[in-house]
Amino acid sequence: MSKRATLRFEGRLEQGFQVTLEVADENNPAFTESSGVLPPSISLIQSLERWQQSYRQSLGITRISLENVVVMAGTLSQLATCRQLSRDLQSCFREWLEAETFQSINQRLRETLDKDETIQVLIRARDHRLHHLPWHGWDFIERYPHAECVFGSPPERIQHLSAANSKIRILAILGDRRGIDTEADRRLLEALPDAEILFLVEPTRQQIHAQLWEQNWNILFFAGHSQTEENQGRIYLNPSESLTVEELKYGLRRAISQGLQLAIFNSCDGLGLAYELEQLHLPQLIVMREPVPDRVAQEFLKRFLVHFSANESLHSSVRQAREWLQGLEDQFPCASWLPILFQNPAMTSLTWQTLRLIELTPETIAPKIHKKLNFRAVLAFALGVTALITGMRFLGWLEFAELWSYDHIMQLQTDALPDSRLLIVAVDDRDLKKFGDPLSDRTVSQALKKIEQYHPRVVGLDIFRDRPTKEGWNELVTQLQRSPNTIAICNVGEVDGVLDPELAINPPPGLSGNRLGFADGLLPDFDDKIRRYVLKMDERKGSLCQSPYSFSWQIVQHYLKPSIQYSYQQDRGIIISDLDQSPKAIIPVLPSDFGGYQRTVDDMAGLQLMIRYRRSDHMAQKISLTNLLEGSDADLQQLIRPDRLVLLGYRSGNEDRHETPIGKVYGIDIHAQVISQSLGMILNQHPALSALPEWGKALWTALWAVLGGWLVWRFRTPWVMWLAALLTLIGCVIGSFILTIWIPIVPPAIAFSLTSLMVGLVKNRLRSA
Repeated sequence: MSKRATLRFEGRLEQGFQVTLEVADENNPAFTESSGVLPPSISLIQSLERWQQSYRQSLGITRISLENVVVMAGTLSQLATCRQLSRDLQSCFREWLEAETFQSINQRLRETLDKDETIQVLIRARDHRLHHLPWHGWDFIERYPHAECVFGSPPERIQHLSAANSKIRILAILGDRRGIDTEADRRLLEALPDAEILFLVEPTRQQIHAQLWEQNWNILFFAGHSQTEENQGRIYLNPSESLTVEELKYGLRRAISQGLQLAIFNSCDGLGLAYELEQLHLPQLIVMREPVPDRVAQEFLKRFLVHFSANESLHSSVRQAREWLQGLEDQFPCASWLPILFQNPAMTSLTWQTLRLIELTPETIAPKIHKKLNFRAVLAFALGVTALITGMRFLGWLEFAELWSYDHIMQLQTDALPDSRLLIVAVDDRDLKKFGDPLSDRTVSQALKKIEQYHPRVVGLDIFRDRPTKEGWNELVTQLQRSPNTIAICNVGEVDGVLDPELAINPPPGLSGNRLGFADGLLPDFDDKIRRYVLKMDERKGSLCQSPYSFSWQIVQHYLKPSIQYSYQQDRGIIISDLDQSPKAIIPVLPSDFGGYQRTVDDMAGLQLMIRYRRSDHMAQKISLTNLLEGSDADLQQLIRPDRLVLLGYRSGNEDRHETPIGKVYGIDIHAQVISQSLGMILNQHPALSALPEWGKALWTALWAVLGGWLVWRFRTPWVMWLAALLTLIGCVIGSFILTIWIPIVPPAIAFSLTSLMVGLVKNRLRSA
């Protein structure tokens, strides 16, 4: 169940705040309360003012009013100053929240709320400067991945007239377009599922007023120029006309009473709009708290709509879209600070599904099936639903849900025994404290020498060394050049097919060819989770990391050399055979529609492997760097055997930790997962994960659609069998996954449920007719 933590701030920054915390289930009264004090902070006020001034000076063209547009982007020094002042503001803000008098609230939040819960942190304050502070950097928000700060005024529940619409109705106002690209916003809205959109392009005030007054709308959207003047918001409709919320309040009040649930102002400096719309008790509102560059506005809208239309909660969708903007902060400082969500505290959190009010009437359904519901009609429903779901899959609308289900099924897998072929020498926090952070070249060289004394088959150095680090550089380079069975790591530095010099990491001097493997094999999906791994890709001109093979696959080849031969076929994958050409295994190419994916061919470029994760602590034996360098000869002989491969790398801090279906995993553990999985496929005949073809997925979906409709049509009270069928579906999917076949669960579950619902409604309607 979703939780809401309400923080009420009484006071001002100059005098300090009395803070009251209430935590409740979203639909129930508060069940816990606590209080605390935040001290006055003049330094925080000054830091905020300095950052705001620097931020506005560093911008290029934004969606603020044309009179205030900055034509030239900020200089490099202005951008650097803005970034430094943002760090200063974050530091000052965090220090303020760490006040001893506030810790009772901090502690109560952590005691009451679980990290897996969906949490709204609702901030209510009269001091509007709190709305400008970087609440996303609060330690609580960073530690709770499903929490987001929202803002609200005193609650007031309002009555809505519900309208029966089969689609979500959106009034989209594309205002004054001079200097910005509002057509990009239009294209994003047009791609939404189950939406009926009316676009008003550079409209007049009368046109907007008429639509708000005469029609029912679920969402109001505005893209264009706007600004805040003395806490009053103004939007620019066309080159000659602008208006405030006050000048439109009767139409807006009418629209809210008729079902308007959400307003999105994808424009600049929108807090003034928020303050006025709060007074009209609009349920939910998204604005930008500062001037916003055009590209940032477009990227936010794109990512927000992806998550929100996938039926994630509104505040969760805002958080994920906001965090996505961090990728633009090399050009647009503090982009991820800009989106802000306001919510009427009396209203529950919104989802895409709750906006839909679907009503099947006898006038729309009964004439199509006459007076008797027969199995042909059930088949027609099932096939229609199957076509709908297949189309949604083809457009990628179900990919998020499919990958979510994939992650949970992956977590249900039982762990196999540790792979006896692997040994990980893990540099942990205690090692870094003892030997220095980062490790010196001499320490790395000593570790490699110690490992090679026991003649393991392969050594993988998962530590970048493209330049000297402290002392011992020449010693390390010599050691690497003299060790033919040691594989080093480098970074190609490619993003979307373009080499980025800042991301590229060169190999150690003198190493090339089969002594290198690229680290870019860790391939994140749109939610930043690593599910796929690139084994081989074409060499990239301009990068000194000239290896066609990933770090893990290069180690696998060295481990098996010379008893195995490889054939790389772009249309089939990696063909592995004995020296006598007897086939041993195939690592197939991943198609763009593999399993729950619906990607472009470029997204699946190179030879990729779906990673079958095991828990990191169970998959391979580990020793620390201290145990390696100070361990006894007898113990090390047992650990570092000639039939083993040894990985040396960091397992400390958060820099090299990656999101995966089983949680955060260190990079060296992901490489070990891939190595173990590849060796298991080649030496132990473990099959690669496979998936149904497109026609198979459609047939599988149709089967469950027919079954759901048939159960409701055939039996008077089918709900026990209906639930049993859903459990059977889950069992089939989990069982097939154990057999290394990825069968979709989301499309058949939706088809099963939707067909059952439609047949049940029609059946009941005809029975009562």
